[in-house]
Amino acid sequence: MMESTVTRLKRMYLWPTASVTSRKPAFFLITFSCFLLYGSVMHLIVNDISMEEVHVIETTAGQFGVLYYLTLFTIYRKGILEIYADLSNFTKFGKPYNFDKRNKQLNQWSRWFSVVLYFFVISVFAWPGIFTQSCEDLNVALNKTEVCGVVSPVWLPFRFDYKPMKQFVYFWQSFCCLYSNGGAGTISFAMSETIEHLILRVEDLKILFPKIVAERSPEVRRKMLAKWVDYHLWLLSIGKLMNDTYRYSFSVIVLCAGTLFGCIGYTVMKNASTNFNSSFIFFGWMESVFVICVCGQRLMDAFHSVGTTVYNSEWCDTDVDFQKGVILITIRAQKPVRIYAGPFSYVSHLLILTVFQTSYSYINLLNASS
Repeated sequence: MMESTVTRLKRMYLWPTASVTSRKPAFFLITFSCFLLYGSVMHLIVNDISMEEVHVIETTAGQFGVLYYLTLFTIYRKGILEIYADLSNFTKFGKPYNFDKRNKQLNQWSRWFSVVLYFFVISVFAWPGIFTQSCEDLNVALNKTEVCGVVSPVWLPFRFDYKPMKQFVYFWQSFCCLYSNGGAGTISFAMSETIEHLILRVEDLKILFPKIVAERSPEVRRKMLAKWVDYHLWLLSIGKLMNDTYRYSFSVIVLCAGTLFGCIGYTVMKNASTNFNSSFIFFGWMESVFVICVCGQRLMDAFHSVGTTVYNSEWCDTDVDFQKGVILITIRAQKPVRIYAGPFSYVSHLLILTVFQTSYSYINLLNASS
């Protein structure tokens, strides 16, 4: 299960392997990737923050978001490993209907997601390194002395405007972008993939219920219903574990996405012809946010539809005890499983709209301040 995604996470030491089970390598690489965030923050502190520095705020917000995401994932990694183990275990309730086909499809989607993600991630640090003319023109226009040919303007306690120091800084910044953005994007798909596998089991649950109703023997039907209820409760417990594990990482959508998109929107509106780098950051983030929110919405709809499937079955023709059980199942199914993004919002289609509303407010604020 999730072979493609897990392989990439293992390469980044974000997922335990046969030889490395400790989280120390992951924390080391995350700390090593803080270089770009540190330099951007120091640049904003040392220099006077003006409207021309919005692109540095973009870098700061983006790097803070992905490093925050990676750190919380690593801290709560035990939870996702438990979810993965539960969803990979077919001894108790068997393999869900269409599992192999769906797993193959998700692996294919994972590969395509990775191709698109790394195209944007590589473009983020490759573009400034190749096309330095816009940076040099901006230096002339604003009488600035920023070092061109690096991913983002940074302040460091030493000079780096000469070879080979500039190349050293550029490659370190590039590693920061590649590991932090690539790792966060891959993790977001891994979480979304576990949600899709849970949805697959909910669909399997819905397929099983009409077979229970069709059983003629009341005794056999009661046993089948008891096992079905155990299956339902087990899936609900996995949904609760997902919420308890993912809510901290998903809170980055509420904390950073709106601010980041607002800064990107302002930067692109001011000078769309030279700010392709901002567009790459936007599409890289938006890909992950969109996948997470769509999967969260699908999970809510899947659990909610269990009650509809049960109600629409021919349960009226069964015995009274079975009918009482159906009523309780229908009532419980009215409360959907939600995965929260922080304490207030939950991942759904509505969260995408909320992010864009927040970003629009920041664009207006920045326009009013300029």
